[in-house]
Amino acid sequence: MKKIKKLFALLGVALILAASGVLGSFTANSSFAEMKPVQASTATVYTQTQNADGFLINAPDAYEPGSTYDTIGLNNPQDIFIDTEEVNGQTVDYAYILNSAGADSFLLKINLSAENPQASVENIPLNFSALNTPTGLWIQEIEGIKYLYIADAKATHSEERYRESYIDENGQERDRAYTFTGFIYVAPLDNLSQYKVITEPMVLQANNFVERAPSFGSDDLTKFDPQKIAVDQEGKIYVASPATSSGMILLSNSYLDSDKVGLDQKVFSEFISFFAVNNVRYSLLYYLVRTFGTDEQLSQIDIPIPAGFTNVYIDSQNIVYSMTTKAESIKDDMSYPSMTKHKTDGSTIYKFFSTNIVEYTDIVVTSDGITFMSDQNGMIVVLGPQGEFIYMFGSNEPNQPEIVGFFSNLIAIGIDSSYRIWAVDQERNLIQSFNPTNYSQAIFRAMISFENHEYEESRQAWEEVLQYDELSVFANDGLGKAYYYDLDFEEAARYFSISKNRTLYSEAFWEIRNTWLQDNLPIVIVIAVAAIAIIVILYYLFKTVPAMVRFKKNVKKVKEKRFIKDLLVGFRVIRHPVDTFYEIKTNRRGSVLGATIYYLLGLVIFVWYMYGKALPFQYFNENTLNSSIVIFGYILVLFIFVLCNYLVSAIKNGEGTFKNIYKFTGYSLLPLIICLPIAVGLSYILTLTEQVIMDLLFQLALWGSIFYIIVGILETHNYTFKQTFWNVILTLIFMILFVIICLTVLLMFDQVSNLVDSIIKEVKLRAGWY
Repeated sequence: MKKIKKLFALLGVALILAASGVLGSFTANSSFAEMKPVQASTATVYTQTQNADGFLINAPDAYEPGSTYDTIGLNNPQDIFIDTEEVNGQTVDYAYILNSAGADSFLLKINLSAENPQASVENIPLNFSALNTPTGLWIQEIEGIKYLYIADAKATHSEERYRESYIDENGQERDRAYTFTGFIYVAPLDNLSQYKVITEPMVLQANNFVERAPSFGSDDLTKFDPQKIAVDQEGKIYVASPATSSGMILLSNSYLDSDKVGLDQKVFSEFISFFAVNNVRYSLLYYLVRTFGTDEQLSQIDIPIPAGFTNVYIDSQNIVYSMTTKAESIKDDMSYPSMTKHKTDGSTIYKFFSTNIVEYTDIVVTSDGITFMSDQNGMIVVLGPQGEFIYMFGSNEPNQPEIVGFFSNLIAIGIDSSYRIWAVDQERNLIQSFNPTNYSQAIFRAMISFENHEYEESRQAWEEVLQYDELSVFANDGLGKAYYYDLDFEEAARYFSISKNRTLYSEAFWEIRNTWLQDNLPIVIVIAVAAIAIIVILYYLFKTVPAMVRFKKNVKKVKEKRFIKDLLVGFRVIRHPVDTFYEIKTNRRGSVLGATIYYLLGLVIFVWYMYGKALPFQYFNENTLNSSIVIFGYILVLFIFVLCNYLVSAIKNGEGTFKNIYKFTGYSLLPLIICLPIAVGLSYILTLTEQVIMDLLFQLALWGSIFYIIVGILETHNYTFKQTFWNVILTLIFMILFVIICLTVLLMFDQVSNLVDSIIKEVKLRAGWY
């Protein structure tokens, strides 16, 4: 009993010390992850990128604040669209800003290519009937004609000639004028008076009765809430309707063939389909009730509803990008992507998930595939053509909006042909321009060259980026890709190792290995045959040559020494586990020292396995997982197992002592000690296509050790199989309870420490010692 008390005391000290180190490492990691931006006095546009481990770090300035336009007449801007035209052989960028002011809403047109853009501001009134709160803007050229599209979800109009039936308070069926809600206005950009009003999908019945198109769904289930729109080159309209849980609305271009003009000649839109829909995650309870329960029980469960899309964009290749506000997904306890790039059938090409609770407001994709996204607080995120994160910059201090580059409510952004960003602040009624730095321009050149298969130009641009930031992950990764597609696999692997691109590093290494094997296969075969021959010859010599026979006998004598014999017990466990565990129990074989050496070897090898594998199989390092956590976890699991198994066996009449359990558990780690070093070694010659070999070795190490531990329990405690099963279950339960109790005690000590510290500070303060 005294030994057990000492053991608990030692364990308490070890837990406190180890937990202090672990908590310290967590604190260090959390402070790194929550790194605050520099103050505005040193930089108004703070740029961050990711390092190879996925943490946000400082980067060279990607954009610099340009001009601020706060006196151009904006009073409630909603959206911006930048259109590019060829004028006298030169590219000219025009910005169209939608200002929402009810019936007095207007567009501001600005020549961004002019020397003084503010002098070119032109106010274009939107004399559209029933215009209420326009929020969406798009301009699209179709068959040589540029059309302006305005979305207004709150626009309403009742018209007597269109009727709908309803049931009054007396249960009588009556009819009344139909009230249309939510319009999309379409007009030639050079003749806005010829505008068309597109309604939600409707079907005209007899006697001018109208009802929703059946394929679109009823008003109770499918809301028509056109907040943002995008139009493809054929004229099909993609509607981001946040209140529509059924998905993104896709309308046909049949309105182009209609000669109806004005509010009184509405064009009923032709519904094609819901282009895409956000997925939902159902609870386990929902699946159980749906499978085994009744419809009544299922109706009582809260079923999650997909979030509607908040914005949409179509690039020059007719590729659709959708945006879902992160804040909406948080309220529904869902995990929706902030942005999704879609195939033509609505399925996903890639998704971008935000790690923060932010409300993204706008998305723009350049003709080169560079994606820009803005959030309400003023941060702008930039993604590459394949959705890879490049950097983000801007302000995340909404309480300091008066500083250039900071925003109160960044509602929309536009990108011109020179990659300048034009950001619209809705609350401050201004437009702020940002100019790309040389660093940012080099990144764009490198990406564009690579997409155009100009690998030499891409390499040169990436090398220029490295002059600004030599540890840039995407620059090293870009160089690796350029070399890879130029068939220089060794250089590609070198850069992929810096960027930690495991997949492409593995593919480059496969090419290097394949080339090496082709060049050296005869030598490899000769060495293998020679090694086999040497082994056979040595085997024969050890049986026939007197000197070697004596050497073999001397080795056997050394192996018979108690210390060496104790070290080799683990190999006998593998061959004869039942007999060996009985011998360990009766002290004929094994010792505490031998078992301790196995524990230490297992610890060293496990840590080596966690941190020492080749890049394709190495997922942890000191930045992502502190080694003290690994060491602490290894020691804690084994120590708690030994202790709890002893306590359970003492309750369940097991014959094994604490010493017996300690010894057989240590010797049972031999599969781990053998398999994991082999896995580490093989990781340097295998690729991800041979991942199954690495998985097999790990499973052998894990389940092999567990198997021998269970056999050790059975033999040491002289249990039946049934008794062994319950012993294992109770041991696991005790281990969980032990961890909970230890954590509770640690938290209690932490609270007491804080209380004592606060009392000491109060005494010092009252005594005037400060």
